[in-house]
Amino acid sequence: EFRKMSDPNKRLLLIPGPIEFHESVLAANGRQTLSHVDPGFINTFGETIEQIRSVVLTETGQPFVMSGSGTLGLEAVASNLIQRGDKALVCNTGYFADAMTDCLTRFGAEVTEVKSPLGEAVDVEAVVAALHVGPFKLLHIIHVESSLSIGNDIETIALAARKIQPEILICVDGVCATGAEELRFDAWDIDAAFTGSQKACGVPPGLMILVLSQRAMKHIKPQTYYSDLTRWLPIMQAYEKRVGSYFCTPSVNLVVALNVSLTRLLNVYGGMEKIFVTMKTIGQNMRDRVLAMGLKLVSPSGKGASNTMTSIYYPDNVDGGQFRSAMSKHNCIIAGGLHPAIKTKYFRIGHMGISALEPERGHLEQLVAAMESCLRECGHVFPKDYVPSQPLAQL
Repeated sequence: EFRKMSDPNKRLLLIPGPIEFHESVLAANGRQTLSHVDPGFINTFGETIEQIRSVVLTETGQPFVMSGSGTLGLEAVASNLIQRGDKALVCNTGYFADAMTDCLTRFGAEVTEVKSPLGEAVDVEAVVAALHVGPFKLLHIIHVESSLSIGNDIETIALAARKIQPEILICVDGVCATGAEELRFDAWDIDAAFTGSQKACGVPPGLMILVLSQRAMKHIKPQTYYSDLTRWLPIMQAYEKRVGSYFCTPSVNLVVALNVSLTRLLNVYGGMEKIFVTMKTIGQNMRDRVLAMGLKLVSPSGKGASNTMTSIYYPDNVDGGQFRSAMSKHNCIIAGGLHPAIKTKYFRIGHMGISALEPERGHLEQLVAAMESCLRECGHVFPKDYVPSQPLAQL
């Protein structure tokens, strides 16, 4: 079965999302659609809401599952928790932090940014200094800045912020992190965390998943119609009680697929604690292999690097378009650069979901082998001591 799955003629989607999806997830998504008030679907949706709590490690957080992309999470947070004139602090590490600043501003927030040098994680001391200067209603941090593969220290920043400003609302953009990177919603006293289904949650695009703390729930004052969480709350509560309800029709098949995928995360793959450890190992192994190839990372290897993806500079003598085209011919789809300052100078690879958690499929080995072949084809000279085509952990 897995020999067929790891067929080198299969085109692998190894970008920061969407990712490769498990066959059972795709099968669930392709089933005949049930009514949104079918007893079977009601039970599945209720179970899925409970699973989300287990994924983000919360007992009291309120999950919301809405049709939309991760960007809907930005709007849901800003439009419900911000009123005109509120002050917000954004930890800006790249393209997607810029998006949150834009979104908050559109809903009337006065935004202060703590900007990091390109490729570097949030400077905790700079955030602490900003928090001491003035009161903020909301602090926004991206867990994984997927434009540059930066992994931010959510725990340290969140706990420091809570100590300095006990009532601040701490929001985490977990779009390229939740389901893979360590996130402890209750222990770190997070107020809002959101993601999209197509990343580490392992489901085709179309769902936005949000969790709010009870503290955040008290601040909801909606500014939009569709994102009005006061309309969504009774729907989520009803389904969790195994009672059908309606505000707008949910993405039935995607919710069923999410249930299948989260069951795999929590049961088949050993639960979140095991996944956190596995992903840290995979992230480090991938960075080690890239460095051994004589390549340069956009985000430094170590504490400030993501474990779900890696951003890599093209060698000086390698044409980026030619390299990505060659990778496609080797059936590995990778992503180009996104950050406008260096967009044409680097590429991005994703290593999450089944590609990371089911090594028997050989996805990452196929990726590395394709990189070796295509870099050589494009003129890159490897270090003399580099030994190609080893398993990732055997450098």
